[in-house]
Amino acid sequence: RIQYIIVYVLFFPLIYHVVRYRRKVVRQNLTESFPAMSAKEIKQTERRFYRHLCDLAVETIHFSYMPTKEAQRRIRFENTQIVDQCIRKHGNIIVYLSHYGNWEWMSAYPAVVQPDYQAMSVYRRFKSESNTAAMMQLRERFGFKYAEKHDTLRVIIKQMRAGVHCMWGMIADQHPSSANEHYWTPFLNHDTAILTGTEVIARRMNWPVAYMEMHRTGRGKYMGRFVLITEEPLKQAEFSITEQYARLLEQNILEQPAYWLWTHKRWKHRRSEAQPQHT
Repeated sequence: RIQYIIVYVLFFPLIYHVVRYRRKVVRQNLTESFPAMSAKEIKQTERRFYRHLCDLAVETIHFSYMPTKEAQRRIRFENTQIVDQCIRKHGNIIVYLSHYGNWEWMSAYPAVVQPDYQAMSVYRRFKSESNTAAMMQLRERFGFKYAEKHDTLRVIIKQMRAGVHCMWGMIADQHPSSANEHYWTPFLNHDTAILTGTEVIARRMNWPVAYMEMHRTGRGKYMGRFVLITEEPLKQAEFSITEQYARLLEQNILEQPAYWLWTHKRWKHRRSEAQPQHT
């Protein structure tokens, strides 16, 4: 509580009023995403987002020394039987994640759920090796393991050969590079390119796919609920898995708009006429 008070009293005025950190980006994103909102409602959502951003700073620091019992009290997961059943039946599962709520705290999954399988995810290195090392130490302190983005398939094959069963969590709401803008769909009132790499891996490995629906249930408290997308990705139409992810994430955001990462320049590229529109 003391950390929250200090950060909110000092950090919020600095980042919101003085530095005005990406205020134009956030305001534009919110205004375009919610055309039915009044200017007053947009500003209220914007301020709630920046307060949440300040909370994330506190929570990230606190996560570096949070005891296991406190993690179990602050973070909970629902519908974990979906993951358990898919692991028993198929050996592995892929779970779509996003930059919603406190995505870093989701790496406490092994301590909270205590599964009999490995929880893994994919990361991209920072430019600074020291920053990368510090972030990996933070993310792996509860037993979650990470594979570098460009090394993912090699690690997957290595784990399979070793007989290791895994839940692979993959954040997929970043903007794709221009070379990977394969799938476009309406999303938050924008024509939006969605990353398809997660679906590609699911199809290649023929693994079940789920979505983790995130909710902030209180200050410093979060809940992740698993929603099954498919157990048989090869039987799904191309891009249908990606489409279902987009719809689930969109609904998640619409329920509590302030807790998505609005500082991302999510719609910096526009679809060219050569790129097909999928609906």
